[in-house]
Amino acid sequence: MEAVKNELEATPPKRRRRRKAARPQELLEAAMALFIERGYAATRLEDVAARAGVVKGTIYLYYADKLALFTAVVEQVIAPLIGEDERWLTEGVPGDAAPFDRLWLLLKRWGERIFHTPLGGLAKLVMAEASNFPEMATVYHDRVIHPAMALVERVIIDGQKRGDFPVTLQPKATARLVVAPLLQRSLWLSSFAVVCSEASEALDEEIFWANYRLLLRDGLLHRAE
Repeated sequence: MEAVKNELEATPPKRRRRRKAARPQELLEAAMALFIERGYAATRLEDVAARAGVVKGTIYLYYADKLALFTAVVEQVIAPLIGEDERWLTEGVPGDAAPFDRLWLLLKRWGERIFHTPLGGLAKLVMAEASNFPEMATVYHDRVIHPAMALVERVIIDGQKRGDFPVTLQPKATARLVVAPLLQRSLWLSSFAVVCSEASEALDEEIFWANYRLLLRDGLLHRAE
């Protein structure tokens, strides 16, 4: 804490106020970058501080420990995107839009804003380290996975009520199967893609979305006999 005090005393008052207001965001950005680059276990608070351009003690003015910092990244960076998607699904999509179209637009949003962006690296991190850090995994599950799956389940149930989707489908299980290709591609892009030279066609954005849509249509719009 003495180092933090010395840093503050050496900074002009106006600049200090600007820096203080910006620090939480700077720390979150640094933390997110390092979590994605190194994983949860290998990310140290002193490295986050260095990336943000502050001394380590500064972090403790805002976050009690690494779990609190990770929680803040999830709650302030990713969770709001899911909240926006919930509002968009309720208010932004025409009420008479077919359930399949609503579902497809939602999945496209996730691909473009989460899964196929650097944010997809956090999902990879959670899957890789969940068994060693269950508290970290619980944060991601409760703030991101659970509300996201609830949105997909909602669209599936609506489609069943309208007669578009087979009533034999179990919404919770189906929701996870529907999202799985997005997650799989996200994991592939951040892992095997760098060593798998023959995967260029499989990784092509246009080809992926065209085939993904075809598989979903065949599966969800098939009427049970």
